[in-house]
Amino acid sequence: MITQRLVGYNLYLKPNHAAYRTLLKPLGLEYVPVTAPDPRPIQTPGNPPRPGYLIDVHRLTDEQVGHIVAALSIAFQASPVEVIVQILTVGLPILARDCDPPVPVYATSN
Repeated sequence: MITQRLVGYNLYLKPNHAAYRTLLKPLGLEYVPVTAPDPRPIQTPGNPPRPGYLIDVHRLTDEQVGHIVAALSIAFQASPVEVIVQILTVGLPILARDCDPPVPVYATSN
């Protein structure tokens, strides 16, 4: 008997969004894993909370996380250590307006 088990959710970023061009396209990715299927309030500097998702960095490879840290370090003029600390304490947000709704990901086993 074949069974399926929910393993998480993936977000597909809009191709015209800067996060797609700088974070995903260079890695050959079309999507990012997120921690939950429903948006939550995301606070960005100088803005009221807006709906968004947190990228599930635990489902990314070390190489992918390294690329994201390097890209964010350049974009925000911060050291890689500062970016890593932010990711580990606050998370890695993406606004809902910049992506399609999350889709479930299943693992299949016999």
